[in-house]
Amino acid sequence: EPTFLSISFSSFCLFQVEQTKEIIDYSAEFRIEWVDPGLRWDTSRFNRSYVKLKERRIWTPQLSIPMSVSINYGVDPDNRYLVVLYNGTVIQSFNGVFATQCKLEVYEFPFDRQRCQINIGPWFHTINELDIDRVAVE
Repeated sequence: EPTFLSISFSSFCLFQVEQTKEIIDYSAEFRIEWVDPGLRWDTSRFNRSYVKLKERRIWTPQLSIPMSVSINYGVDPDNRYLVVLYNGTVIQSFNGVFATQCKLEVYEFPFDRQRCQINIGPWFHTINELDIDRVAVE
């Protein structure tokens, strides 16, 4: 049975639009949630509803932003933490500065409205391993 992931933006800030290269530069924080049944515990026995762990201590999905031409993470991946709730819910949050290709429509410059789709997907997992729910941001 595949692991169900929920992916959303926690924050987004557009820095620059490079029209000739069709690249947008932005800062974003992504929030990813999933349930790992092996990480559940009884709060009455351990008196804690959550713990914070380094990412490398547990399994995390390997994700990528396929159209990105550069990524600069705000925190080194070896130093990132995630939250594990008593019911096995894992909450991973990471931020960075990204440069992503985006097809721009500049027919009514400077009054154009641009819509750029930023996809986040599995790096090497198959659809049999991950079921991803992506939240759209307008």
